[in-house]
Amino acid sequence: MIKRINNEKEFLSALNRVDTLMFHAVPGTPEGDELEQLSKMIEEYENRNAIIMSQSKVQDDAINSKYKK
Repeated sequence: MIKRINNEKEFLSALNRVDTLMFHAVPGTPEGDELEQLSKMIEEYENRNAIIMSQSKVQDDAINSKYKK
């Protein structure tokens, strides 16, 4: 099992696995533990990338407003 999601390919793979586990994983079982771990890793990946995306959006907005004047 991976310890951290590092790119979009791993992110999409983790989302697919969560989708598979979501309806039959029971807490306290290996599948339940995997679901919990994947959910945390997905959240961490989304949080890291939301910061990058928001910084990029700020830069894009600044560039666009400069050239619209």
